[in-house]
Amino acid sequence: MVSRSVMNIKKTIRKWVNLFHSHFADDVYNIGIIPHSDDILTCASMPAIKWLSHTFNDRWFADPFIVAEDIDTYTIFVETYYYDVRKGALGVIVADKKDFKLQSYKDILVLPTHLSFPCYYYEDGELYVYPENSNSGNNTLYRYDWQKQEMIKIAIQCNYPWTDAAIMSGDRKWITTTYRQDCNGSICHVFFYDDFNKKYIHKHDIAFLDNTARGAGLPFMTVDGRLIRPAQNCNNGYGLGLVFQEVTIEDDKLILKEINRLYPNDKKYNIGLHTYNRFGNVAIVDGYHNPSKFGVWCWNQIKRFI
Repeated sequence: MVSRSVMNIKKTIRKWVNLFHSHFADDVYNIGIIPHSDDILTCASMPAIKWLSHTFNDRWFADPFIVAEDIDTYTIFVETYYYDVRKGALGVIVADKKDFKLQSYKDILVLPTHLSFPCYYYEDGELYVYPENSNSGNNTLYRYDWQKQEMIKIAIQCNYPWTDAAIMSGDRKWITTTYRQDCNGSICHVFFYDDFNKKYIHKHDIAFLDNTARGAGLPFMTVDGRLIRPAQNCNNGYGLGLVFQEVTIEDDKLILKEINRLYPNDKKYNIGLHTYNRFGNVAIVDGYHNPSKFGVWCWNQIKRFI
């Protein structure tokens, strides 16, 4: 039997290895905010992004969704990636509107499996969240308790390993997603809510010409009434840019037609963009950069040693 002291030593070593990896050999993300208009569908480059200012050095934030606002602040659900365990949880950030500086943070859902992409909807004044948790093999619906600042499990929505799923219609009947086994590929899976069985069933698939199937946020409406789905450009890498697709329903099928692609246009977070969520006259996004080449070299030496 392994002694407790040996287990503690292994745990400590694993923690420091994870910390080194995440600081020096892995992608680093942050969330940012931009003005939103329909120009995003025709412009050639991303507008300047105001990045979140915070002092945490043990985590990064990605997959942002603004869920509420007041005069001075935004309330934002995010994926919070902790360096010491190399795993995502869900958190809630309050950030001021003027400087986009973090005022408060709290974990709202932590599971043994990785969590991200806290997609949501409101119903009868309640806030419901269906985050990405494909490692569990299913997708679960939660209700957010504003007073306790925590998620309350409601039900398993679907026994499929959905990745970055998002509702595509006001009646919540249609959902687009990819599956964990090919989450960054070219096949978008479309689900429809079965009222009789009270669950989502697979309806059909949409095959793109390249790897632009994975979702990047909730759909939004244009001034002229078009519904737009943000998606990720995963060609030659994960979440390297944004793709905007018009959503229509024809002959009981969901149709997605590409309109525009955008890539990073930032000095620091210059590798990828993979979230776009409109909230009123702003949109919240995320971006990432790679560590230094020296850090990657050091990490490779550590891996050889261990």
